[in-house]
Amino acid sequence: DRLPAWLKYSQPDASVMGGAYNGVYWDPPEGERFRGFAAPRPQLREGSLRVYEAHVGMSSAEPVMATYRSFADEVLPRIKDMGYNAVQLMAIMEH
Repeated sequence: DRLPAWLKYSQPDASVMGGAYNGVYWDPPEGERFRGFAAPRPQLREGSLRVYEAHVGMSSAEPVMATYRSFADEVLPRIKDMGYNAVQLMAIMEH
């Protein structure tokens, strides 16, 4: 099984050595919630480097191992549309 990408917290099954991770929904009390960053977001200069980190194998919306072809056809156009101008491919392994 896969963990949803939007999870904020996960933990392993402590009763099993090397057990799978389980997603945990965390709803902190009002006094412990994140309120945002204190500093304003920096302004991007024209032509500045914007790097998108990508994991090709897990870039599919389907629960399958994605291919470089599907990444190029489906993901790269979305990365470009978001304004990124560089892609860093992460954790390329043999499968």
